[in-house]
Formats: sequence, C-alpha cells, structure tokens
Amino acid sequence: MTARADWCISSRSWVTETVTIDGSPEDITAPLDALYLLHPSPALSLLERFKAAMVSAGVAAPLVFVTEDRHVRLESAGVFTVSWGAATQTRDLLGFTGDLAGSAAYTAPSRSPLLWSPGKRFTPELAPLGAHGQPVADLSVTFGTQGNMVVREEGSPTVIQRFTARTIPKARWWDSPPLVTNGEFAQFWETELVRARRWIVLRDVVEGSSSTTSAGYSVSPTIGPYFADLSERSLRRLPFQRAQGYALVECYYDVTIPAVQTQEYS
Repeated sequence: MTARADWCISSRSWVTETVTIDGSPEDITAPLDALYLLHPSPALSLLERFKAAMVSAGVAAPLVFVTEDRHVRLESAGVFTVSWGAATQTRDLLGFTGDLAGSAAYTAPSRSPLLWSPGKRFTPELAPLGAHGQPVADLSVTFGTQGNMVVREEGSPTVIQRFTARTIPKARWWDSPPLVTNGEFAQFWETELVRARRWIVLRDVVEGSSSTTSAGYSVSPTIGPYFADLSERSLRRLPFQRAQGYALVECYYDVTIPAVQTQEYS
C-alpha cells in the first residue's frame, strides 16, 4: 500500500570527509559548503555526492536513493565495501552505523536525521500549493497632520509560510518518550528546526512499506529553502497538539511549522 506525502529535507554545513569505497579513498565534497540529503542541484545533494564517490571508486552501476519506508539505500551491480573511517557525519546523516561489506546492496538501519515526513501532504496556510509563501512588505509607515501618510520601504518583501499536517501517527511524531529517534518530528524539531538549519519541502512523494524500492519522488521542483520561524515563541517548545477527536488518547497529533523563506546556499 502506498500513500502521497510531503517531505521536509534539511541540510548541514559541510567540511570534506573521506570515505573508503572498495579500498579507494573518496572525498565527499560540498562545492557550495553545505549539503541537503536530497536537492535538485547535485552540488547540494548528499546522495548525489556519495553516488559520485562510488562512481569514482569504480563501483559498478551505483544507485543511491531513499526507499519507500524512508531509509537510504546503496546498490551496485556487484559486491562493494564502504569503510567510514573518520567520516562520521557522512555515515550518520545517511543513517548507517558501521562499515559495509559482503553485499551488493545496503539499506541504512536508521533513517536520516535530515528527513521528516508527516506521512501525508501538508496544507500550506498562507499561500496556494506550489508557492513558496506569502510576501510581507518591509515597510515603515507614519501618519502626519490631515491624514497624510509617509511610507518608507526598508527592504525586499519577506516570504512566510505555515505548513500544517493533521492526524499524524504517534510513530512519526514522538513514538517512545523520552527516547528520540530519527524520522520523528520530535527529532527533526530538536536537531533541525530549532537549530536554524535550512530546509526544503519535496512534494507528492509516493511512500510505502518497502525497504528496497525507491520512494516515488522527483527532486525538482522543491519549495523553499526555509528557516523555521523562531520568532514565534510557540516553536521554541516542542509543539504539542493532540488531533481533534483524540484528546484523551496517544494516537494522533497535529503539527504546524511556521517558516520564513531564505536564500539558497551559493
């Protein structure tokens, strides 16, 4: 069974890390000094940079993708090995925990901390579907005698948005407190949103239960990038709202993420 969902994809500032693939040391680089898990630009996509390293190491027909059940998977036409060494950020952000050997395909045991999915499409509250958000003019306004008004434009408009998803299953919100696990909103809030990481929204992804089949996604177009709007004090606490009709049971939750569009890495 499959379902359509929107994905939040976060990013990290990046310093080159070296991974040994099939015995060949390969640099995972970031031409723009940062990487998202997925991105339309290969220069900003960790999965594309890792695939390029596999190609450079001579791995046959490499594939790097996110599965229907939201785990990173590495595949090849033949057996290959990966030794992470000191490349712990690369390893952790892909969701792996140890070196890889003896197989032509590996599925990460953990989900990437850079991806959160509500398991459904977001409702954007401040602009139509596909728009980045609602422009807010940056103006100062004063009124003088006889109703005269003076307007001064301070800068370019700010674009804001609010992404809401309702009746999110507990497993995707915060499954087993106090433990926080990758793939939960509690984790994404803690490590991405309140740390002001840049993130994008990937729309209409086809999710399912397979740990080997690629999720149905296209990296273009995306919406964003955004910062979480931390000027809203409510977001400085883990948002907690039981879904309507489930107020007395721990089953489903509503989440709203206020966002401010920002410039892309360059």
